Amino acid sequence: MEQELKIKPSQIQDVETGQKAFEWASLKIKSLQDNLKKMQEDLENKEKNNIALSEQLEQKKIVLKKWQGTIKTLEESWKAQAAIEADLKTRIREQVLNEEGDKWSRTKAILEKDISVLKRELAERDSIISAMMGTVSKSDQTRFHLKGLQQAIADCNSYRRPDLTVVDAYRVLFKRGPRGVDASDTRLIKYQLIGRDLVALDAAAARILDLDPGGIEHIKLGEAMGLGSTDLKSMDIRRIVL
Repeated sequence: MEQELKIKPSQIQDVETGQKAFEWASLKIKSLQDNLKKMQEDLENKEKNNIALSEQLEQKKIVLKKWQGTIKTLEESWKAQAAIEADLKTRIREQVLNEEGDKWSRTKAILEKDISVLKRELAERDSIISAMMGTVSKSDQTRFHLKGLQQAIADCNSYRRPDLTVVDAYRVLFKRGPRGVDASDTRLIKYQLIGRDLVALDAAAARILDLDPGGIEHIKLGEAMGLGSTDLKSMDIRRIVL
């Protein structure tokens, strides 16, 4: 540790003491100068550090600002993506509903067509000629269905023809057959067909049902087998109005 020189200038009496005092003062000045230089260097270093820290701070601010901009862009992108996703879901849902609606419309059209065909088949089978099927056993009816119902119907009528046939067409079922649901399924025709020609009566009944007798197989077969005729215009048809 540096020691202080305990001597006053008034106490310097000789050259040797003065020289020592001078040497001590010189060392002291040099020490102070070194300390001052070091302090200046430290100050400069600190200033440089402050400048570097300031620059780093500015860089951090720039980076932070960029990240803030990136976050904002990502947020906007996310919102846009969410909107697109919601719109896509809505479109997909609408498309699915439309496809289901179209599918149901096609299915409904097919069902209506099948029902129309079924009604026609029921009308064809629920006729005067087919009524003779009630005279055969259940096992024979099953066999007729498997091997050719239309021909079997015509054959049954060739075995024994009714002496007189009455067709009750007062109120006729046109929809949701064979039994219907309510009165709106029927039409009030107010007809009663009476005759001995089974084929002619079935042909007339078919026309009442808006069916073409030429498209009903057992009527064509019955006519071909000589059971009757579909040529209603050539017949003596008498109409009685009550």
